[in-house]
Amino acid sequence: MPRHAMSGDEAARLHALHDLEALDLPPSPALDRVTILAGECLAVPVALISLVDRERLWCLSRRGWSRQALPRAHSPCDRVVTDGAPLVIQDAHEDRRFRSHPLMAGPKGLRFYAGHPLAPDGGHVVGTLCVLDHRPRAFGAEERRRLALLASQVEDLLQDQRRARHQERTTRRLETLLQESATGIVRIDTRGTILDANPHVLSLLGYERQALLGCNVSMLMPATVAREHDGYLARFLAGGAPRIIGQGREVEARHRDGRPVPIHLAVSAIRDESGEITEFLGILTDLSEIHAAREAVHKERQFLRALIDGSHDPIFARSASGRFLGANEACLSLLEMTRPDLPLDRYPDRLPADLIERLESAERTVMRDGIPQRLDLPPVRGRHYELTLSPLRDDQAQIRGVVGVGRDTTLARRQAALLRVLHRGITDYPALMSGRRLWDFLLKALCELTDSDHALLGEAIDDGDQPALKIHAITDLSWSAASRQLMERLRSGDMTLSNPDSLLGRVFAHGEVTIRDDLTAQAGEGSFPPGHPPLDNFLGVPIRDGDRILGMLAIANGRRPYDHALVDWLEPFTATCALLINLHRQIAEREGVMAALAEARDQAERASRAKSDFLSSMSHELRTPLNAILGFAQLLANSQRQPLNERQRRQVAQIEKSGRHLLGLINDVLDLARSEAGRLSLTPEAVELAGAVDEALDALEGTARLAGIRLHRTPAPANALVKADATRLRQILYNLIANAIKYNHEGGEVHVELCRVSPGWRVAVRDTGPGIPEARQAALFQPFQRLGAEHGPIEGTGIGLAITRELVEAMGGDVGVTSRPGAGSTFWFELPAAAPGAESRKPQDGKEATHA
Repeated sequence: MPRHAMSGDEAARLHALHDLEALDLPPSPALDRVTILAGECLAVPVALISLVDRERLWCLSRRGWSRQALPRAHSPCDRVVTDGAPLVIQDAHEDRRFRSHPLMAGPKGLRFYAGHPLAPDGGHVVGTLCVLDHRPRAFGAEERRRLALLASQVEDLLQDQRRARHQERTTRRLETLLQESATGIVRIDTRGTILDANPHVLSLLGYERQALLGCNVSMLMPATVAREHDGYLARFLAGGAPRIIGQGREVEARHRDGRPVPIHLAVSAIRDESGEITEFLGILTDLSEIHAAREAVHKERQFLRALIDGSHDPIFARSASGRFLGANEACLSLLEMTRPDLPLDRYPDRLPADLIERLESAERTVMRDGIPQRLDLPPVRGRHYELTLSPLRDDQAQIRGVVGVGRDTTLARRQAALLRVLHRGITDYPALMSGRRLWDFLLKALCELTDSDHALLGEAIDDGDQPALKIHAITDLSWSAASRQLMERLRSGDMTLSNPDSLLGRVFAHGEVTIRDDLTAQAGEGSFPPGHPPLDNFLGVPIRDGDRILGMLAIANGRRPYDHALVDWLEPFTATCALLINLHRQIAEREGVMAALAEARDQAERASRAKSDFLSSMSHELRTPLNAILGFAQLLANSQRQPLNERQRRQVAQIEKSGRHLLGLINDVLDLARSEAGRLSLTPEAVELAGAVDEALDALEGTARLAGIRLHRTPAPANALVKADATRLRQILYNLIANAIKYNHEGGEVHVELCRVSPGWRVAVRDTGPGIPEARQAALFQPFQRLGAEHGPIEGTGIGLAITRELVEAMGGDVGVTSRPGAGSTFWFELPAAAPGAESRKPQDGKEATHA
């Protein structure tokens, strides 16, 4: 009986066990048949096929045995695996090795065991085939041979099952690859019949799977290729040279709707064990996006070519050796070349030699340093150019040449000269404000820019029923004393030109651009008094602001012909003149408005002073008789010789109450008048804020109780010192707390809170009244504003808050309100803190009268 090699490496044995992938699998019918055969052939009640893991024994198939697994050390199979040899125990009770074994000890233990090692890979023992019995029995050579044959059968079955599972996974992977691949796969036989196609092919070419199976693959090819396909396939199978098979190339497939689909096709031949080709596998890669990208690149190149050729700026590229790689139409035209002249190995000889040397030197610098160079070129064919040379790099960022872009600066140079003139004219503020200096400067610049001998700048004004021209600047055309006097009158503005049918009138009255080439030869317009300087050519241009004609400019005796191109070029100049005319008009209008505003302000100040004087005078006049009324009322109330009855006391008390209310109103009016007149007298000192608040709350406690309002104060530190007039501070507190009581509801509350703010203290008076809309809060601190409360039952004048604001601001503080309808109002004021160490004034130090 062969003996299996014993494994000395438990890790390798376990690896071989797990490679079988047989642990924890459901029962196998084939293995179950072996255990049944083992029990019957060897006449034993129990037969097991077991696999021995690191710590357990797993029964892969069992007959006459109920347990699926047990600890490895509890089975004699562990000895078989360890020794790598068969083990026979004919009577465990007589065998000292197993007399105390867990499965064999005691009256119910197993008595008989015969096990044969299982090594499916031929080297590592992974389990056993064993038979067991509860009674002792003999186990001879024939039984051992049968057990070994059955074990060999189990090893073959385990290997077959492992290979079957491996093949199944391989098949699933291939099927997944076929079905999920983003590349098309087609199987065809040697006659070109389609055996299978994956979903990507179906999606790419628009077919259902059943529509392809069994059909010739030529249906997926364009007609010209399809006709030759079968012959090509036959020639290849006969030994011909392959064109696609084993190589691959870009071709077109035919979609179900007939349109071509660009693909890359690679075909592989599948051979059997004998090397015969049994089928072909076609791999199709969709190139639609790549072709679309190529087309986009082609279109982009065409677009760039059209864009470059459409540029008026010359553009060219040269290699490091000086070879022209390309040039646009503007460059070819400038160099007097045509496209067939390219490529060219050097600059054309028609360019000056010194210019060519300068260009080539700059190119060498650019290619050496990799930094663009800018060159101002001398005139080429009468035009000025600025050339920028930049490095030309390849896809590895290596410099392979230069790219040149020229910019025609001819017009820019003229424009720069014009802009310098305009900039100086606009930014020369003293000249701008003086007017005459600026116009004289612009007149001189106009002559220089247009290369003319004479010029005129004027403003169109209304002169009665017709337009007229007021001259701001004109070159001297005088030839006699009378003509010089006439020129002075024109320059000073004393004289205007108003003939709409004259040469100038066509411009300033009708808005026409007027060009005349030879005035002396034209009768009427060109007839001048004897001695007048000759005028050869003439250009008149209206100065406009939109549709309005603001004035005109005119030039004469130009050394270059006048044309509409010059008119267009002068557009910035005429626009600047329009701006200056509008600016002078606005300055004049502004000066008039400012004068009117100053007069209105002086009148308002005089009226305000008169009002304040009137209020002050009337208030003093009213206080004198009012004090007499209050004095007599007090005498009547306090008379001991003729005491008043109850009814008389009530009447006298009403007189006194009304009088004091009126006196308070008069005092408020006086305070307001003093504040507006700037005559409010204050005595700033350090005042204890908490004491002032307590005093005001104590004074209004009775009023609040009668109104059903509860007063609350927030405890405040004793060192809360503010710099204020003590009497006016109490007046502010009294006003705000009294208003909070007055504009509240029965059962409401008033909270007075103190808090530290930078750089002083804040007092907030919060009530539970009806609240004030945000849109109306700005009017609260305006005199005589009660926001509609004047029509209600609550008395007041609407000046208490105005006085409060004046007093707070006069003491260097701020005042404000936050409110929301239905949520009450919080009136607050802030005063600066007194300097540390300042002597404070306590509330009991003075009992100044406080009025609402």
